[in-house]
Amino acid sequence: MKIKVYFFLLFSAGFILSCNKVEETIAPCKQLDQYLNISKIEYQDNKPISLRYYGGSLSTLGYVDGKLSFLQEESGREDYYYENSKILSANLYGDTLLFETDGLGRIVKMKFIGDYLATSEISYDARGNISKVIVFDDQGDITHQSEFFDFDGKKNPFSKDWGWPFDVTKPYNEYIYFRNFFLNPDGNPKLIIMTTQTDKKLELYYSYGYTDDDHVAIEALRFRVDGNDTLLHKYTFGYIDCE
Repeated sequence: MKIKVYFFLLFSAGFILSCNKVEETIAPCKQLDQYLNISKIEYQDNKPISLRYYGGSLSTLGYVDGKLSFLQEESGREDYYYENSKILSANLYGDTLLFETDGLGRIVKMKFIGDYLATSEISYDARGNISKVIVFDDQGDITHQSEFFDFDGKKNPFSKDWGWPFDVTKPYNEYIYFRNFFLNPDGNPKLIIMTTQTDKKLELYYSYGYTDDDHVAIEALRFRVDGNDTLLHKYTFGYIDCE
């Protein structure tokens, strides 16, 4: 099934993506400027309205009532819909993502409808951190689950003030997975344990470097399976002075 392919790509992305290196010098501030293959982020009212990629392509973003309403790329468009300030659904390049939220407006379930079907359920701990994500296929069988541990208490490169609860700088077919959620009140998880459909456990170890005001400046991910460690990726985040 295609969801298994995407599951593999989630781990292999660090090897197959070709990105220009971002400068290691980080200015301590709150506005993300550069990371991965994004060379420049333009803001309006402290929300990003354009993402300029290395190579010249551009994504533009629009908002309604302070919440993300669309993301326009050269290859297609994403539209987001809300009800009573809670996210309800999204149209992603012709595919559909349906959301269920709790009384606090947090996403607790997502259903992806496209050329494959997948559903994810999201659980939170007592402090509001995402503690577990379980992904199901169209037959209701678990394809994998992720559990999150040891939050660092620091500031994520992304801000909930951007107006959405997941990272739209990632490919939309990855939204079903955890790394596109970044609203944990206790910061960034240092350990993620994933269990596959065949009960194989994969351990993801994150280490971070920080700016003077505790924003994540460097993120390194090591992938451990069967006792063997591999560096999957090392990302550098650049910041600019806030207006």
